[in-house]
Amino acid sequence: MFKKLTISLTLLLTPVAVVLAQSEWVNNSLNEVDSGLGGADMKQIINNIINIFLGFLGLVAVALILYGGFLWMTSQGNVDRIKKAKDTIIGALIGLIIIMASYAIVSFVMRTMADVTGLTNETIVDPGDPVDPGDDPDGPGCPEPLDSEVLICSITPSEGTIGSYATIRGWNFGQLIDGVLDQRQSVIFNNNNGTETNANLVSCNGNFIWEDNRIKIVVPNVSFGTYSVHVTTIDNSEDYTSFVVQEGEAGPNIACLTPDEGPVSTSIEVSGIGFGSTEATVVMTGWDSEEISIDTTISHWSENEINIGIPITALSSDVIVNTSNSSSSGEYFNVTCDTVDDCASGCCYNESCRSLDICMASNPDGIYITNIYPGDGD
Repeated sequence: MFKKLTISLTLLLTPVAVVLAQSEWVNNSLNEVDSGLGGADMKQIINNIINIFLGFLGLVAVALILYGGFLWMTSQGNVDRIKKAKDTIIGALIGLIIIMASYAIVSFVMRTMADVTGLTNETIVDPGDPVDPGDDPDGPGCPEPLDSEVLICSITPSEGTIGSYATIRGWNFGQLIDGVLDQRQSVIFNNNNGTETNANLVSCNGNFIWEDNRIKIVVPNVSFGTYSVHVTTIDNSEDYTSFVVQEGEAGPNIACLTPDEGPVSTSIEVSGIGFGSTEATVVMTGWDSEEISIDTTISHWSENEINIGIPITALSSDVIVNTSNSSSSGEYFNVTCDTVDDCASGCCYNESCRSLDICMASNPDGIYITNIYPGDGD
């Protein structure tokens, strides 16, 4: 009796994991379908239907296993009932294996089709639940921590040469007091062997760049290699990130833009180092039916200062200085607007000229002109 009970329980418990997986599988599929098939692509709809069908078959197979186990445990030695129970359980297990194999085959086929056709499981924007793409391109770059602790989101670039500039973005760095760095505030390069080196702050128009969400530093004169970069604030709160010091010359580096926002045609001053004496190019992102790289209008060029004009097709984006040898990291310029007519893209989002995709995502039911064909005519 004990042996029979053990065998029966083993057969019953074997598919427990499958039972749970199948239930979650079906629920997820039902939720996906219920959330709106109208917003899904045909591949996803077919995939959901197959998942539901195979899921229910799996539940039927599990029910048969339970039924077979019940017959076996209540057989009381009846040979015919035991044989029927065994046949039911074995048949259900075979069916369950076939269902699982079918699911694996379907998943493989759908993934292969996605790779071949270029279809992916991208998030579909539900018109009834518009997304808010209002993340600040020049913001910290990660969610704000729940407490007031220092949090480094990024360091850009993550590698550079001695004397080049790097921007640390994050939360709760605090401010300078009267423009002066407090002795408790620091950015330190640690080689992880006990050697620490302070990094100087970049100056913009005579003011050090240390803000609550942004710090700009000069890579110190240290040996080449990987360093932990520690930011310590005035309340001794600290966080760190990684930076690689490389061999080479600093090249062009932008300290700041003055002003750092304004409408198209605004004249701005690009301050920094390593621009050279030979005029090259200063680029940013513009719009011509899609995002493209555009040249700004240059009126003055020197080693440490460039004067440019913002083109009428410009979008809010990074300004990058290109020289004959290398390019700088980007410094963000916010192209401001009052109406959509102020932006070449036709998208004025939060008073900033942005890509049309941003406006379309924030308001899928809006009316947008993506192109005009032909471009001219009588």
